[in-house]
Amino acid sequence: MALGGGLALIVPMLIMVLHPTQVKSLVVTCVFVIAVAVGLAEFMDTAEPKDIIASVAGYAAVLVVFVGLNVPTESA
Repeated sequence: MALGGGLALIVPMLIMVLHPTQVKSLVVTCVFVIAVAVGLAEFMDTAEPKDIIASVAGYAAVLVVFVGLNVPTESA
């Protein structure tokens, strides 16, 4: 679980830092949030739906903050 959680945070951040475009950051965020949601729904057998929603919302918030902080600037 620790390895999966760590990779779920590190991999999208690496993609967004190594290829910094706003569209790519938004697509990576959406894809990883959906993947984490599906993974949690599949593997959290004893969790209630509200627990999964709360976990996914927290994960999405972390990625959205990262996207907001790393908006590429265009030089004039």
